[in-house]
Amino acid sequence: MQGLAIEGRVSETVLGVSLPVSGVIVTILSGDTEISTLETSLLGTYSVDVNPGIYSVKFEKAGYASDQTNDVTVGSGETKTVNKMLSRLTGSLSGTISKGSNPITIKVMDGENEVASVKVTTFSLGGGVYSISNIPLGTYSVVATKTGATKTFENVVINEGTNLLNIGF
Repeated sequence: MQGLAIEGRVSETVLGVSLPVSGVIVTILSGDTEISTLETSLLGTYSVDVNPGIYSVKFEKAGYASDQTNDVTVGSGETKTVNKMLSRLTGSLSGTISKGSNPITIKVMDGENEVASVKVTTFSLGGGVYSISNIPLGTYSVVATKTGATKTFENVVINEGTNLLNIGF
C-alpha cells in the first residue's frame, strides 16, 4: 500500500543553533528485520515508504552517538514523523609542557578554524600541564605558542576519551 511513510529530519545543535546533519544512515527495522536503509539529504531529511506496522528507526553516522527510536506505529494511510537530534562524539587532549615559561597558548585547528584552545599560565619546575575537552572527533593541527616560539603538530587524531600530546619547547 503506497502513501504510508516514515519521514523526518536529523539535526545537531552547534552553539545553540539547530543544524541539519547530512549523510546519516537511517535504518528502518521491524523487530530484528531490516526493512530499509537510506541516507539523509543535505538538509538532513529522509523519507521511506512502509506498510502499516510497528517499526524502530536507527540513526548512525561516524563521529556521532548512534540513536534509535522504537515503537513507531504506522497505521493505514498514515505518515509518521520521527525527527532526531544527534550528539557529536568528543574527546579531550591533554599533556605536559616541558621547559615552559610565560603564558603558552595551545590551539586545536581544523584548517584555518580554531576548534578549541587553552592558555597555560601556571608552571612548576619548568613545566606545566594542560587539558582541552569537548573536541569533536577528527584529525587536527595543534599549535602551541609562547613569546618567541611556536610548535606545530600535524595530523593529531582526537578519539573518544583522553588523547595525550606532550609539548616541549
